[in-house]
Amino acid sequence: MNINSAMYSLLKEYFNKNGKLYDRDFNRPGLEVEDIRRLERLRKLTVQDLETDEPNEYLHERIQTKTGAIFDEINTSRLPFELCNYSGCNLLEKPYKTDNILMDYIACLEGYDFQKTAADQLYLFHDKELKKAVICFEYT
Repeated sequence: MNINSAMYSLLKEYFNKNGKLYDRDFNRPGLEVEDIRRLERLRKLTVQDLETDEPNEYLHERIQTKTGAIFDEINTSRLPFELCNYSGCNLLEKPYKTDNILMDYIACLEGYDFQKTAADQLYLFHDKELKKAVICFEYT
């Protein structure tokens, strides 16, 4: 198990227990050191350890602006992707239908809420006729 997998498992457990994204300060001594002990220390952390972390006003405020406390944007108006707040300006590849029309843009969420070194944004697209959903990862 690597750092990202361990972080995802811990944050998933926190979400399942508390019903919300982790919004506290995770800067624990020893976890920022880039060595094998970092992964060992991360694996030993529990949800109860996270609950004792100091509140982080920035993270709490950022999460409060999310729809359903997870999504940065849900395209309920069915706007073209280019007109949305999160229009994927750093998205290298976008999912197109067979007729070179972009699939319907559904929603966007931030990857860092789930893993420490994750994609900046995750975009969800869907096409009803193709019965297909595609998730695209945006990195900067």
